[in-house]
Amino acid sequence: MHLPARSTRWGIASSLAFAMAVGAGALPPASASSTAGISCAAKKPTRLVAQVIRTVGHDPDAFTQGLDVAGNTLYESDGGYTESTVRSMNAKTGVEFARIDLASQFFAEGLTVANGRLIQLTWNEHTALLRNPATLAQTGTFTFTGEGWGLETLSKTRLLMSDGSSNLTERDATTFRQLKKWRVTRVGGAADLLNELDFDGRHIWANRWLTNEILRIDPRCHTVTGVVDVTALRQRAEEIAAQEYRQIDVPNGIAHIPGTSRFWVTGKYWPVMFEVQMRAAT
Repeated sequence: MHLPARSTRWGIASSLAFAMAVGAGALPPASASSTAGISCAAKKPTRLVAQVIRTVGHDPDAFTQGLDVAGNTLYESDGGYTESTVRSMNAKTGVEFARIDLASQFFAEGLTVANGRLIQLTWNEHTALLRNPATLAQTGTFTFTGEGWGLETLSKTRLLMSDGSSNLTERDATTFRQLKKWRVTRVGGAADLLNELDFDGRHIWANRWLTNEILRIDPRCHTVTGVVDVTALRQRAEEIAAQEYRQIDVPNGIAHIPGTSRFWVTGKYWPVMFEVQMRAAT
């Protein structure tokens, strides 16, 4: 895969992470009898498209690792050693409110707001940074084993974390203790390389690293029920970036807009964010 020159070291690091994640193996999928009263029969995922409602500007220097909307604020985590940041933005316009640079030893990954705290993962540092959502100031840390990729809130008591494989880990929202780990399965395609995560109250959504796919995942059966191809969004972002002789990287960043059926979608070094509606492909 070709990467922009400025992100080559991050692409190499991510490739190593991928190899380690695959080597770690996978867990058994949920069986048809494991979810009482729910049919988990394997089905081919629905093809989905991201219908663009509108676009707003996005920092083209942001190596986007995570997006999350809480109230009227959109939070973003951006990666890279010596370049990682956390920032807050207006959830309607994308205009930045505040930004904090991380210490140089941290490579920022996904983030989420849970129980009044902003939790930001780091990649290989086994540390989750706790922050005040209003000021972004760090208020504490959690420690964990393995790699941190994506992070999302499922409920007041549960978080969901990815590590670049097909496995997702549920964690306690208060203590960050691991509760369970399960493997995502997909009929007719791969469900590995799970990166940025989101939850809209019904479905989990996950970017697949190095692809233009966003997967829709059933949280009860742990199966992929829909696949969004965002190639058109990536092409549009490339066209806009080319006007300033810039290059972009892969799609990464999806955040459900509360009270709606829409999402913010962007990518690494993308100069725009797209407000989209997921619809069945025709």
